[in-house]
Amino acid sequence: MLTVDPRILRIGVRMPEWIAPRTNGVRMELGMIQDGKAPVIERFTLIPIPLELESKSLASEGRPGFRLYAYRIAPEDIPRLEAFRQTLKVRKEQSGNKTQGSLAVGVEACRKTKLPEGKAPVTTYLKLDTDAGYLPLVVDYDLKKPVKGKNLAELIPPC
Repeated sequence: MLTVDPRILRIGVRMPEWIAPRTNGVRMELGMIQDGKAPVIERFTLIPIPLELESKSLASEGRPGFRLYAYRIAPEDIPRLEAFRQTLKVRKEQSGNKTQGSLAVGVEACRKTKLPEGKAPVTTYLKLDTDAGYLPLVVDYDLKKPVKGKNLAELIPPC
């Protein structure tokens, strides 16, 4: 994250056709943890981009019964990302690399149909540069895995 061009950074998502990302529901979270200091977290709501504008590397991840989506950071959020990155770099230099960064991607979704039987595998991808293409972050995570105190119908409401 210290060197990636935020204009190139992309997030991809593959999910079953019966699920759709909610409007403003795809987020990226950057974190910074350093001993003795409160964690710093920056959240970015990502904006969708047409899949056909993306590289063939994401299109090659398609499967029957699934849809692919692509997202990027909003242009107005790029200065905030760059400021976070600069702060992380300075803290790493000051702490002798004892400062750690993190990246997480979250997708809030809705369902177009009743909850079907079986698994609900979702995969997220990250694109850091134009050469490597999309790299898998989390592969086939089953949304039907139990979540503390919530059922899938609550987590994925009807669209």
